[in-house]
Amino acid sequence: MNAPSSSSRQIAWPSVITVISAAILIGAEVFGAAFAGGWALAILFGLGDQGTHILQAVLFALGVLVMTAFIRGGPACRALHEAPLTLRVRERRAHEASRLNARSSSAALAQHRASRC
Repeated sequence: MNAPSSSSRQIAWPSVITVISAAILIGAEVFGAAFAGGWALAILFGLGDQGTHILQAVLFALGVLVMTAFIRGGPACRALHEAPLTLRVRERRAHEASRLNARSSSAALAQHRASRC
């Protein structure tokens, strides 16, 4: 099966909005944890005000790296380029196919057991 070209793919804007919302939420948590963690670690290790600010800056930089990796991974998500309904239909078909495979294998097993007797 041929993969659709990038020019024929349409952007599913509700999915894009969801990823942006998640990025805002995760960013708030990451940067909040960086500042609070820097403050707590500075108190734990007895660092002064300057040490606290340096530790917070280091943890903030780590947070920027985490958020950069999260945002860069977003466009690779297939859900951003397909309509949500298409994904639901594909998932439903895959679930039905797995159910049919399970039925056919259990029927074949029953038939095999019956043929042994």
